[in-house]
This record gives sequence, structure tokens and C-alpha cells, in this order.
Amino acid sequence: MSTYRRFWACLLLSSLLFFTIVLGLKALPQLELPAYARAGEIAIVGLALLAFAQKEEGAWQVLAGAGALALVYVVASRADAYTATAVLSVGFASSLFYYYARTGKDFTGTLRELGITRKRFVGEALYGVFLTLAIYGCLLLMFAIYSRLGIADSEKVVQVIEGVPLSVLLLAVFISPITEELFFRGLLAPRIGILGSSIIFAISHVTYGSVMEILNVFIVGLIFAWVFLSRRSLISPMVSHAIINATAVYLTRFAL
Repeated sequence: MSTYRRFWACLLLSSLLFFTIVLGLKALPQLELPAYARAGEIAIVGLALLAFAQKEEGAWQVLAGAGALALVYVVASRADAYTATAVLSVGFASSLFYYYARTGKDFTGTLRELGITRKRFVGEALYGVFLTLAIYGCLLLMFAIYSRLGIADSEKVVQVIEGVPLSVLLLAVFISPITEELFFRGLLAPRIGILGSSIIFAISHVTYGSVMEILNVFIVGLIFAWVFLSRRSLISPMVSHAIINATAVYLTRFAL
């Protein structure tokens, strides 16, 4: 790959990393989490994504891409929650499509590689519905365990969702399930494995300030990654992810 392409690929991954960190920093102080939680999120997510970037592009390209972070911070730190979430969603999706573009695949070829085709849509979507039911059964079992351990802190998640603008919640229902699956399962899972991608997925949700939420997200990440790698299609994880997010938003903002 040419130096020019290496630089921009690294810049994309570095920018995505920085947006993740900025969003975490914007949300964590509102949750009154201790300083070490903020430092831990930055360190773990940062090291994981930079390690991935270094593996793909080389060490000096990672450093070159990091040079744009100051400018990115100026933009992101002044953005509202809707804008920041939208930008992060674009970053998730664009990083995957850019990666596949470097291998010579166009947009349609990338979707085909991810098992997102009209021929498979109905069957995989139905599978996603039943997958959601299985996940809820698993999470109910885990809730009993959390209660026994004294870490059933779902009220923290409720507080976060109640304080988020409806526009951001709509993104969480209709956009984030697509872009997050493209990134965490479509891009990371085949390259750093089911466990690695699920750990990063869980860490990206640490801003909720809930131990239960982090563990649940980790479990769901394991399931989604396994389903994608075994069925070679992102449709069912996307559908299930959207249903889970929509259910959480409905129960928190409209039903309770």
C-alpha cells in the first residue's frame, strides 16, 4: 500500500479512537464517576484501537494520524450530543468501508462480504428476532446473578437514557445498531476475535456507569460476534441490536 493510503487509513482509525474518547469524557463527568474510570476507559480503548491500527498500517503511520487529534478535539468538544453521536456513527461505518475499499471491494462487494444481501434479508431478519428472545432469556438469568452479587445497578442506565435528548435516542435505535455492528462485528471480530471485539464493545459502554450494563454488553457482544462469524451475515445482529435498543428506549422513556 502506498504511503498516502497508509496515512489516511491511520488518520481515519485515529480519529475514530479520539471521538470515542471525547464522547466518554463528555459523558463521564455527568455521571460523577471517579477519575480512574475516565483514565481506564481512555487507556484500554485507546491501546486496543491503536494496536489494531499499528497492525494494519505500521507504527509511524499511527503517530502521523494522531497528529490530527488536536483539530478533531476542537470540533468534537464543541458538539452537542446529537452531533457527536452522529459523527461517531459515521466514523464506525466509514472505517469499515474504507478498509474494504483498500482491498479492492466496492460498496456492493463489501455488503456481500458481510452477508447483507436482499436474498438473505428476510431469513436473517427473522433469525434476528428469535435471537433477541434468546438474548433476553440469557440476560434475565444474568440479572438474577447480578442481584445475588449486589451489582444490579440498572437504575444508572435509566438515568442516562432519561437525560439524553430524544433525537439522540432515535439515532441509538435506527443508526447505531447498523454502524456499531459494521465496526465491532464486521471489522473487529474477524481480525481480533470474538473475545477481543466484545471487550472493546463493552468498554465503549462504560460511560453508563453501570457494572451490569458493561457485563450485559460484553455478553451480547460475544453472541453477536459468534452469530456473525458462524452465519457470515450482519443482518441478524443488526436487527437484534435495533430491537434491544428500541425496547430499552421505550421502557425507559415511555412505559415507566
